[in-house]
Amino acid sequence: MGITLADVAKLIVYVWWPSNSTTDTVANSLKRLPEPVRIIAELLCLAALNTEPDKASAKVFKQVLKSAFFSVWGGSDTLIPKVDLSACYPEQLKLNGQVRLGEAVVNITHTEHYEINTRKDQYHFRQLILAVAPQHLPRLLKQISANENTLASAVETLHYEPISTVTARVRDIPPPFSGLRFFATTSPIFQWLFIQPQSVKCVVSGGAAHANQSVDTLKHAAAAFLTDLGFEVCAIDAVTEKRASYSCTPAQVQILEKLQATLLPPNAPPATLHVCGDYTYPYFPATLEAAVRSGKRAALAALSSLQSRL
Repeated sequence: MGITLADVAKLIVYVWWPSNSTTDTVANSLKRLPEPVRIIAELLCLAALNTEPDKASAKVFKQVLKSAFFSVWGGSDTLIPKVDLSACYPEQLKLNGQVRLGEAVVNITHTEHYEINTRKDQYHFRQLILAVAPQHLPRLLKQISANENTLASAVETLHYEPISTVTARVRDIPPPFSGLRFFATTSPIFQWLFIQPQSVKCVVSGGAAHANQSVDTLKHAAAAFLTDLGFEVCAIDAVTEKRASYSCTPAQVQILEKLQATLLPPNAPPATLHVCGDYTYPYFPATLEAAVRSGKRAALAALSSLQSRL
């Protein structure tokens, strides 16, 4: 079952065909595509949105495809780090600023300045950027101002999707998989395998695949799956992140679009409070791309606000 040039043309038309629907799901929007293209598109949906195609927002999915395949050269490249990512950014940040490790924020208050209290110290700032996971945002916003309750309530309505990773230490890599870094599987549980010299990671994306799957169940399933593929498993462990990403459904995307309008009201005076995170950039799903873009936007807004108050 291969993909023809005609199939590729249909996929391009699908991506660029305008749609006024904000409630359409990926699965419904793919119905008219040939089966080979539909299968690949559904895998891409699960990989990018971490939400099953029958629930995922077609609007956001099309935006992801446009940006990955039709925006800039190399936009769809897969980047696999060769070094510890902490050495690329956090360590460099220490050279040009201050990083306080192990200081959880206890509370934040706001009068003329923002007062941040940790278990170790107290800090004062004129501008504040909240770069926290959405489940932690409401508590901090409610401490800062009662006026932020609307924003906090909107974030509290979000639902989340899990990701589980089962890491197996293996004796060696069987010949069929030597030279491979990752691939999609035909397993009913695991969608992806990431292969390293002495270990293999089996990844489960989306809530449906996690249904009734305990950590022990996932470990046993991964061991059996890898053994069938020819791997000799020496040890195995599993971790489930229950709130790996927000559920990228049409309804939740609409909530996040309203949230963004609240964060960026037109013609408003420069703000001193800025919120960033993937959930504040609804053009993309919960991804590093959305997080980076929202962080850059918040940093520029804070600089602009400081300059306007000089």
